[in-house]
Amino acid sequence: MKKTILATVSFIISAISFAQTKTIDDYFTKLPFEMKKPVVPTFKNNIYNIEKFGGVADGKTLNTTAFANAITECNKNGGGTVIVPPGTYSTGTIELLSNVNLHLEAGAKLIGSKDTSDYKPMPNILFDEGYNRYGLIYAVEAKNISIT
Repeated sequence: MKKTILATVSFIISAISFAQTKTIDDYFTKLPFEMKKPVVPTFKNNIYNIEKFGGVADGKTLNTTAFANAITECNKNGGGTVIVPPGTYSTGTIELLSNVNLHLEAGAKLIGSKDTSDYKPMPNILFDEGYNRYGLIYAVEAKNISIT
């Protein structure tokens, strides 16, 4: 029994010591084309909880305005993180602005509204003979953004 345990522990230690650890640089070597490495976004420590802007996690209440207000306030103050606590948030279009991290905590879920009038077309993006496309989350010319 002791030999089996010792052999198992030795195998695990060997496996860990030979395991490869990759960095982001490893994924950008030997590409068949030139590609810049992505810049990891950084954000101020400002926190904006969606519930403080009227967000309701009942899966029924439309939270589009709460998201817009929290993201706008975050952006206006130089950026930070918009926190979405656990729960189900119904929403129309969410536009991300520069320097905003939209962070969904564990258990948080976004669901799109069933009413198509709650969505706005993405500006300056035309497809298929002039028809505008709609999306739940988008950004136009925004920098330093993320969804985590």
